[in-house]
Amino acid sequence: MHLAKENYGIKSEITSINDIIEKTVKFTLKGRKSLVEFSLDKDLKGIMGDQTQISQVIQNLILNADESTNSRNTIHVKSRNINLDSNNEYNMPSGEYIRIDILDSGNGINNQDKEKIFDLFYTTKVNGTGIGLAITKKIIEEHNGYIGFKSNEVNGSNFYFLLPAINSLKTTVKEDPFELKLNKNMIVVVYDDNEDIGIILEEMLKKFGAQTYIFKNSNELIQNLGYFLSESIIPEFFILDLILPGDLGGEELVSMIKNKFPDAYCIVSSGYSENTVIQEFKKFGFDDVLRKPYRMHELQNVLKRKFEQVSK
Repeated sequence: MHLAKENYGIKSEITSINDIIEKTVKFTLKGRKSLVEFSLDKDLKGIMGDQTQISQVIQNLILNADESTNSRNTIHVKSRNINLDSNNEYNMPSGEYIRIDILDSGNGINNQDKEKIFDLFYTTKVNGTGIGLAITKKIIEEHNGYIGFKSNEVNGSNFYFLLPAINSLKTTVKEDPFELKLNKNMIVVVYDDNEDIGIILEEMLKKFGAQTYIFKNSNELIQNLGYFLSESIIPEFFILDLILPGDLGGEELVSMIKNKFPDAYCIVSSGYSENTVIQEFKKFGFDDVLRKPYRMHELQNVLKRKFEQVSK
């Protein structure tokens, strides 16, 4: 099994990488045990990329650092500009890059785990899912960047990534008229047991004016389907994770949802590209598919297809 291969969508010129870093780190560590120290280059160059996905990368790496130990941990977050020549240790094209480092003083990674640390579903944590670092690596590579780490079991870990830099004076955002037309109070239900994925998706849906309900297990979802009906709340979209370990997945729930909300647009979500349900989603009762990691452009296209159907 592997993560689906497809290019991310909307790219914009991002000049405020340090702001994204600070906001994401502080939000992610809210209520957690770790402290943070920043060392950010005030002259950091800009990049071309997807702000939501860059934030997701930082969030995943910060969570990884926070969970590296049970004791209080000080996480150091650094940013700087670097210039690579044609013969560099990262095997990257020569040119200007930005480098972001996230260092922790927790339990490092042993040699046996180092080779598999970015593999999908490989985890060293008791309650880990093994998808955070796999998604992180995929996002960085699709931004033409590089991600790596240095770690030992005594001094902790340093995860870092490089992204191609641009000389930027201002942020330019590519607008789609569809975004403006769609900006209304639509209701979206998200079913996913990964809290971080739910938060990322909720932030992306806000761009389209959506009100989002997130449920992490089938009991919550099923109970609230009845509540929605009693309160005349009619969700337009259900985004259902295909597989929840130890619980009902989207395939088992889609028929129930369609019976209660026949006009709902049910979307199956997964990081797998080879699963039969993903490849033939209509045969299993779904209206569309949304692959992980989520990309703004792909999410927009899914929403657009629903409304194009209605207008026909």
